Amino acid sequence: MFQLSRMYVLQGKLHQAEAICRRGLEQAQLRKDRGLHRLPAEGMLHVGMGTVFYEWDQIDLAERSLHEGIRLGELGGFWDTALFGRIFLSRLQQSQGNHLEALATNAIALEAARESDAPIAYRNTTANQASLLIVQGNPAAAEQWAHQVEIESTEEISYLYEFEQLTLARFYLGMEQPGIASKKLQRLIKKVERSGRWGTAILMHTVQSLALNDFGEIDQAVAALEKALILAQPEGYQRTFVDLGNQLSPLLRGVITAGGVTTSYAQQLLEVTGEFDHQPVGQKGGSMVDPLSERELEVLAFMNQGLSGPEIAEILFVSINTIKTHIKNIYSKLGVSKRFDAIQRAKDLGILIE
Repeated sequence: MFQLSRMYVLQGKLHQAEAICRRGLEQAQLRKDRGLHRLPAEGMLHVGMGTVFYEWDQIDLAERSLHEGIRLGELGGFWDTALFGRIFLSRLQQSQGNHLEALATNAIALEAARESDAPIAYRNTTANQASLLIVQGNPAAAEQWAHQVEIESTEEISYLYEFEQLTLARFYLGMEQPGIASKKLQRLIKKVERSGRWGTAILMHTVQSLALNDFGEIDQAVAALEKALILAQPEGYQRTFVDLGNQLSPLLRGVITAGGVTTSYAQQLLEVTGEFDHQPVGQKGGSMVDPLSERELEVLAFMNQGLSGPEIAEILFVSINTIKTHIKNIYSKLGVSKRFDAIQRAKDLGILIE
């Protein structure tokens, strides 16, 4: 049953995964009531339930389920149950700001993977350690891991190592190499979508939106995030987006500004992070928490004159990538995703005079 629920998670079908786990745990309780032996998969079912609860932002239920899964795994001698339970528990601990606890939890899983001589489990656990370090703002600590993954990577990547490859893309993003990250993600997204692993695709499109944003491709970044939101909305995904915190907030605002089918969903996610501004773009009044720099004001003025990015770059004697970065920062600070909205917002704030 756990394998079926895991397949549903990979396919992005969280409700079906939860139903399978719940049914399995109900059967396990019936066996317990009759004095029969526990089902070997009971611990894994708790872990599976915990991962779904976590994605739905039901943190207390997720934590209880994961701890119970780990306990039953250790009780029954199922090292893999305890290992995967700790991987997911470390991510939950990380999300709650318990960084050292998260690393310590993953270290126990890493030791179990090493002792079990299970290459797949070991590689996924080391990838999880790297992911924790990257999220903590310390991607340089994962540099040796990334170098080793690049050496071991093959042209055809098994789905078992997709998390590893996704983490590698996030490493490059953290090291301010969004172009490399974006290329890796393009390849991965094509592969997972061909195979119908839409759950994996949701996270990949989301990280791709960050890479495109860092590269200065704002409109493409918002479009990539909207793809992820369209896939995620029916199943109630939350933590995939919320865990990226303020990195994703400007793009979620961009989705809201665009006014597509996921507008209310993007608002809901911003409310979960506590960053939703109920004053829409274009409304008079308000102020900026992070003011525009002198150079950004200069670029904004040229944008208001209708000049293109290359034209602005030529006037200021800088590269087009530099201008893209300035425009990205302007959009982020103004909470918009398009040139017209940036100009309108700046006028509303009194930054530009009509």
